Amino acid sequence: LTADAGAPDLLYRKLTDGTIDLSMTFESIQAGNMVSRRISRIPLVLVSSIPDLGPEQALAGNYVWVDWGPSFALAHAQHFPDIRPPRLRTGLGRIARTFLLEHGGAAYLALPMVQHDLELNRLFRIEDAPAIDRSAYASYVVGGEKLKLIGQTLEYFEDLPT
Repeated sequence: LTADAGAPDLLYRKLTDGTIDLSMTFESIQAGNMVSRRISRIPLVLVSSIPDLGPEQALAGNYVWVDWGPSFALAHAQHFPDIRPPRLRTGLGRIARTFLLEHGGAAYLALPMVQHDLELNRLFRIEDAPAIDRSAYASYVVGGEKLKLIGQTLEYFEDLPT
């Protein structure tokens, strides 16, 4: 079984050409020949390397934009319509987390990713900032030859909180 995570458009092409069997994305792949199944809900929270900041302070300084997909961008724009350009843009939360720990700043990151950092006071949650929930989806081609194996793999995700 070959699985990949990433942008839905790229993964759709890989699924249809048979390069991969299963994709993991933050956006559901909508196509007639695809099944997209929600496997998890992931809360994204605004965290900072400096304690006791408000959302405006956190977003005004060394803000790191993580591209969590179009629905995150829309929700973010609704909550914070007038922010300045970020110091750094990245498509990976782990890069943003490392940047915050080494250089300081703030970013929206997945709560499970930063929970330990919050407990150790290496990062601090911006309490007045809204959490933005993301759903993770597993997608695969209808009638593919590895459906049984895909089904068995997806069973591992059934115990995850959604």
